[in-house]
Amino acid sequence: FVFRGRPQNVAGLTYAGVDVATLANNHMSDFGIRGLEETMEVLDAAGIAHTGAGMNEYEALQPVFKTINGIRVGVLAYCNRTGRDYNNRPFLDASFDSYGYAYFSLDNIQRSVADAADLCDILVVTIHGGVEYLNRPLGVDPDEPFPDEHEHIYDHHHAERDSATRELEHLCIDLGADIIVSHHPHVVQGFEVYNGAVIAHSLGNFAFDQNLWETWVSSLMSVELDENGLRSATVEPVFVDNYRPTPAYGALGKKILDRLAGYSHDLNAILVPQYNQMKATLQFGDDQLVRHVSEHEVTGEMRYYEADDIYVSEPLRLTAGGFPSQIVTINPDGQDADWQVSLGHDIMLVGNMEPEGAEVWNYNSNNEGREEEIVHSGQYASWIYRRAGWQDGITDLKQRIPVNQETDRLTLCGYLRTTNCRDAGIIARFYNSRYGNNDGNIMGEHVAEQRFQGDHDWMYLWDQLIIPERSTFVNVRWQNFGPDQGESYIYADDVELIRWTDLIPFEGTLSIDVPNDTYYLQVQTRRPVESISVTYRTTTLEIE
Repeated sequence: FVFRGRPQNVAGLTYAGVDVATLANNHMSDFGIRGLEETMEVLDAAGIAHTGAGMNEYEALQPVFKTINGIRVGVLAYCNRTGRDYNNRPFLDASFDSYGYAYFSLDNIQRSVADAADLCDILVVTIHGGVEYLNRPLGVDPDEPFPDEHEHIYDHHHAERDSATRELEHLCIDLGADIIVSHHPHVVQGFEVYNGAVIAHSLGNFAFDQNLWETWVSSLMSVELDENGLRSATVEPVFVDNYRPTPAYGALGKKILDRLAGYSHDLNAILVPQYNQMKATLQFGDDQLVRHVSEHEVTGEMRYYEADDIYVSEPLRLTAGGFPSQIVTINPDGQDADWQVSLGHDIMLVGNMEPEGAEVWNYNSNNEGREEEIVHSGQYASWIYRRAGWQDGITDLKQRIPVNQETDRLTLCGYLRTTNCRDAGIIARFYNSRYGNNDGNIMGEHVAEQRFQGDHDWMYLWDQLIIPERSTFVNVRWQNFGPDQGESYIYADDVELIRWTDLIPFEGTLSIDVPNDTYYLQVQTRRPVESISVTYRTTTLEIE
């Protein structure tokens, strides 16, 4: 990909109040030396300071400084996507006699960070690095070649950084940096606290014209500073809706904050959500963390899957009163060695049909849309209208969700209500392509439980999905055909796509790391059980 923008678009940066632009990224040389020169000229004319690139290595490594209310803030910028990983020449980093960006290398860090820190009260270091589209980098050195298949690995629910990048980030802090902000993966990763400094490993996309499902979740970090250093760091949830960074709120905002909190826990940091303000605060320094624990019970039906000779519970929602922190017991007979359990994450995020910052459903005709009068919960449901003789009507997601056929276990669940329907259902359709729609791209589909005819009040539907071979993406849809006579409506609400962790034996109790974005429990056994009751504990967090 080769990127450029019109010089007059700098007006958007000045309107937004941008003070500093970091130029260290792998596209800064897309239009050669003149492209870099013009970029710096346009920023200079607009009064926006810049760092991270230049006509040589000396210029690229120069920090910039801003004094705000008497506090002097310095900024350095680096990039480690030089082209060395694929031996693409010429390499993109600046040298003593060639233009480019500041390379995120041990030598450059050692000869620039400490000097910059000595000249300011707060030093911010930004790093353009990491593996694109993966919340979990592959665990290799950024200068080593990646496997050819890395673009097809979709493991989006971990937040580990590769060891080389983290060691260099920690070195920056050891040399005086107070805040590290990394980017390039296009997807969110977790936050980390190291020696009193904050690392944002990837905030995700913000203002960027990329239309991929996994790049829509984003975040905005704010920090409060004084002359003694960093006082607080907070994170707000963002959804990139139709290319526009949009504040996420309601259930969507909560799920994004919970996901970020879970990623950060994997990096040994505690991100504490305050849902009433739709933000989360990072615990560090002298902050005291208070935990409030409460106990709850949930019941559910078991379903027999004859092909596997196993009884599987419906998804049991663990959302009463905070983060799930412990499965206390399963009845009947919680000590039975046959019990196996799995924890579930909602990977769709937007199935409650509420306009909470994300307009991601294809309402592309006057015969489908949002409904306020007939809902299962909240303010809205989704509806489709059909008349006799009409072909089928479908509402689906605007983009497909990446899946891994070899490792993913998925459940599709949700509520459906029908009036005079024909062959209506909630369906997962699988593809081998992000965009293709011909027969060769459609790998198959799975209807949640069955298709329905006639009239039905709200029904809760759920089913374990069988992912066809060669599938790499899934879309969720509801569908209704024109009735034999008269008019027909269907309504869908609270639809979720759950990705499960690996099954483990239940050994009388199960502790769950807090915070997390775990919303569901599933239980299975080989002995006949019609229904179960689960006692579980939740934990809420508070910073004092």
